[in-house]
Amino acid sequence: MRGRAKVIVERPGPSFPVRKIKVLYVSSGKGFPYSPIDEAVVETLKTLTTVVIRTETNQPIRELAVAHQPDLLLALDGMDLPGRADRCGSDVRD
Repeated sequence: MRGRAKVIVERPGPSFPVRKIKVLYVSSGKGFPYSPIDEAVVETLKTLTTVVIRTETNQPIRELAVAHQPDLLLALDGMDLPGRADRCGSDVRD
């Protein structure tokens, strides 16, 4: 039994392919306890995608989406996002 934990910890984790996508990540902007989650999500996205653009809910998200044309907009807590969710996608594409 001795040494099993060390073997498990030192075992290489699975590798995931880097996706050729651009992600606009909207952090919660709420501070602790959300800020460590935001950091973890952003750092993980950086290992999985080619481009990560980080912003907060108090920034002009629609304008950023139009300017950067992300493949994915991901929000940790969408409760504070401006506008209606059903209109956001159609406004960005116009």
